[in-house]
Amino acid sequence: TIPPKTILLEEGKVADKLYLIRKGCLRLFFYNDGKDITFSFAFESNLLISVRSKLTKKDYPEIIEFLEDTEAFSLKMLPFDELCKDYPQ
Repeated sequence: TIPPKTILLEEGKVADKLYLIRKGCLRLFFYNDGKDITFSFAFESNLLISVRSKLTKKDYPEIIEFLEDTEAFSLKMLPFDELCKDYPQ
């Protein structure tokens, strides 16, 4: 269980994990001229990843934050990539 306000992906970091949200809520946001801009939420039974960071292997200004007590499972991206190759469906 992860408490609220915990940062899962910091600004400028490259995403290396995929998360399955069992219980709780997360948000994806970035700062623009000092303003906090939320652009997505993840809820129970959602998969969460910073897609741009994952696909390009580059860092982006996205931040992922837990909004409430959350239970989540994580999977390193390399095993996930291998699973996608073996089971494309």
